[in-house]
Amino acid sequence: MDNRRDPEDEPLESILGAIRGTLWTGRLPESLPDSLSDHPLFNEILADLVDLHQFALAIAKGDLTRPLRRKGAVAGSLKSLQANLRHLTWQTQQIAQGDFSQQVEFMGEFSEAFNSMVTALAQARAELQQREAELSRSNKALHLEIAERERAEEALRQRTTDLEASNAELDAYAHTVAHDLKNPLSAIISYSHLLTGYAMPPQELKHGLNVIQQGAYKAVNIVDELLLLASVRKLDVFKMDVLDMGEIVREVLGRLRNMTADYQAEIASPQEWPLTCGYRPWVEEIWMNYISNAIKYGGNPSQVTLGAEVDLFSRTPDSAFNSAVDDRSDDRYVRFWVRDNGMGLAPEKQTELFKEFSRLGQVGTDGHGLGLSIVRRIVEKLGGEVGVESRVGEGSSFYFTLPAV
Repeated sequence: MDNRRDPEDEPLESILGAIRGTLWTGRLPESLPDSLSDHPLFNEILADLVDLHQFALAIAKGDLTRPLRRKGAVAGSLKSLQANLRHLTWQTQQIAQGDFSQQVEFMGEFSEAFNSMVTALAQARAELQQREAELSRSNKALHLEIAERERAEEALRQRTTDLEASNAELDAYAHTVAHDLKNPLSAIISYSHLLTGYAMPPQELKHGLNVIQQGAYKAVNIVDELLLLASVRKLDVFKMDVLDMGEIVREVLGRLRNMTADYQAEIASPQEWPLTCGYRPWVEEIWMNYISNAIKYGGNPSQVTLGAEVDLFSRTPDSAFNSAVDDRSDDRYVRFWVRDNGMGLAPEKQTELFKEFSRLGQVGTDGHGLGLSIVRRIVEKLGGEVGVESRVGEGSSFYFTLPAV
């Protein structure tokens, strides 16, 4: 075979070589025969090839923004591929945001694989959401259980504290009751033996019967106060009513008529009283305690003054306010007082008076130690406070406050 080139084929070879070089490199040839370099159509074909090559290379590198201004079947196919890839990119972004309804339908086997992947992702996401919901419910239930246990533990701690305080209080309570009942009961027993074992003159007999009677009254009074203490400890819900304090004081003074006569006490009371609210049975016992103490521990004879004033009084931080008092919109309170002409109390002794089961005997007088602690409990439950103002040699003024109306 003769492999020698026909001189007439050299221009065709130059054309084909230039086209192949442009396709391979994506650049225009550095040099062309003069017959081709000045040929407009040939140069346009080479320029088309360069643009198509650069456009395809951009797509291969992931650049889907490069424009292509060429026309024709090849350019159209490349543009269609670019548009499909752009749409695929958008679909992928939608899937990343949780839209698993996206489906690809233009890339054959790739479309099937892609759509299968999206379906698997949707199922995995659904399972994940279900597990998250289950974990959330379990976590919520766990938090509720922890909170319930914490509340139960706190309630148990509080119950333990209350029981310890109650036990300590009961110990002091039993000691006080035993001590305070011992004296009148001992007197009753002693004089009973004398009356039954010996013949006594009428005057001594009368004295012995009077001692027995006074001892019995004192024992009954202690029992009454114990019953009152029990009711105050147990009763947490009660009705706060507007009180007619004048009527309550008159009732108490009537109950103390005999005691007032025995001590030849003088009691001064105002004709009108400010309106206040409280629980009448308890308020009556407050007056009973204060006035009877003023009669017993006043001067000789006892001079007792009762009074009241309306003012703004602060609440003590540890007062146990009844809900009917907590809802009040102001802090107007009435201070009620009972003033005596006794020996008065030193400051260090005043602080002991209203403590649980402190004995009046501890401050140099004779008496049982339940009354004032009960008064404090009552007044605090009614939303007020108690106190004493006293100076040695100038008598004492015991007061309590109640909400004004």
